[in-house]
Amino acid sequence: MPTDQHGVTHSGTIGLFDDDDELQTAMTRAERHERERLEAQIRRHEQHGQRKERKEARAAIKQGREISKLVSLFLWPGRLFGRGKKSKLDATSSKGEADKPASGGHETTEYVVVRRTLTLEMVYTAQDVDPIDSSWLQECGMERVKSDGAGGCHIVPKSSVQNSD
Repeated sequence: MPTDQHGVTHSGTIGLFDDDDELQTAMTRAERHERERLEAQIRRHEQHGQRKERKEARAAIKQGREISKLVSLFLWPGRLFGRGKKSKLDATSSKGEADKPASGGHETTEYVVVRRTLTLEMVYTAQDVDPIDSSWLQECGMERVKSDGAGGCHIVPKSSVQNSD
């Protein structure tokens, strides 16, 4: 008898009104789910095989690199005494690729430090100070000075105001 997703038999399939189409639909649905489950399992097997092949290929490449490192360890006396430098220089100049990085193909980024010129702070006189009683400005060590800019005033530190003594 057909069951729902929780395994409970359908109430329409018990008793007088059993339907052959309902039974056929339930069996078709169960077969479809089984087929999809098996196809997914086959797909996972294939993907696992592909992953395993890629992993083995990477391991072979890595093994080749390790061997080349071992070989280069035995060549260090020649590099130490200058053998091989001339051939490397000739090879790079003949190819015309002297601009390209020599080690591993990685490009290095070169940074240039640019210094901005220091703009001098405007120095205000005691006549420019706007006499305002503000405890907030006093606590902050600031002064309000008159200016020609937007708003008609600026808030500046007391150190930029010259006393006219």
